[in-house]
Amino acid sequence: MKGYKKVILLLLLICLVIILYIFGIEEHLTFEQLKSHKAGLLHFVEHHYLFSVFGFIIIYILVAGMALPGGPVLTMTGGFIFGILEAAIYVNIGATTGATIAFLLSRYLVGDWVQARFKDKWAAFNRQFAQNGVYYILTLRFAPGVPFTWINLSCGLTNIRISPYIWTTSLGIFPGTLVFSYIGSQLGHIDSPEDLLSFGVWAAFLLLSVFAFLPVIYKRLRKGTVGS
Repeated sequence: MKGYKKVILLLLLICLVIILYIFGIEEHLTFEQLKSHKAGLLHFVEHHYLFSVFGFIIIYILVAGMALPGGPVLTMTGGFIFGILEAAIYVNIGATTGATIAFLLSRYLVGDWVQARFKDKWAAFNRQFAQNGVYYILTLRFAPGVPFTWINLSCGLTNIRISPYIWTTSLGIFPGTLVFSYIGSQLGHIDSPEDLLSFGVWAAFLLLSVFAFLPVIYKRLRKGTVGS
């Protein structure tokens, strides 16, 4: 019976994603659309602030939870209509919640089966993730170019507990959230996000990723020293 529930849930999720694509969600979540509707967005937020905040967070949860495109554009939208710090908070709430939903769906639909099916083969991997999982996730979250959705779904296949997954996700996405919120706040002065995404910004993300992985390297070096 449990297998049928998983199939039904998976079909419902697929139908939801298809419906969202039919309504052209990917066409609306673009930088060009954001620029063309900036005056209307500001006017709406000015007169319906609380509704705008809740609506923004719910949309972000939906996009992150359903693995839909447009997260960076949504973050820029938040930076434009709410300001950098407020947007960073609202985006973090929405993105972390959506990422947690995707994580739980991945674990429920596939992860439990993977853990049971490859229990012996994954024993060493599970031990490593139990010891250093938070550092691995932070490294991936900080690393530039690693797909947000890929991390969410992949972590659902591991044995990491939900609480460290949540806080590492929230912390790991915060620097990127600040950057894209800042880009959104400069909407009236730039023609493309690439105008502000310099080499230095990408290098800073890479450096954060390296720092997040240093504890793992230190543990392995210390273990090798003690073992010798």
